[in-house]
Amino acid sequence: ISEIETLIEDVEIIKEEKKSKSDKMIDYGSKVTIQMDDNDIYTVTVVGTWETTMGFDKNFKTEKDSIKISLESPIGLAIKWKKAWDIAKMRLNNERKEFKILDVK
Repeated sequence: ISEIETLIEDVEIIKEEKKSKSDKMIDYGSKVTIQMDDNDIYTVTVVGTWETTMGFDKNFKTEKDSIKISLESPIGLAIKWKKAWDIAKMRLNNERKEFKILDVK
């Protein structure tokens, strides 16, 4: 017990430094701006599967910034844990897709 008390006495609590926007990794609740390989730019919110909207179908009318994607979807898996300015890659319909993450909030 005395050894444990000695260890506890020597503990120093270190506050987490405030991370810059570029350090924020994508996870549930992130609002992410991405640039697709055709240069189209979308802002999406990463949500659970039950909250998603139809994604990147150009015929689907949605309000700006209201696209919700699942972290378990192909795009969600491609961007999971990435940060702003990372390049994400995925395969969709046997095609390789690549896009840049412009911003993460």
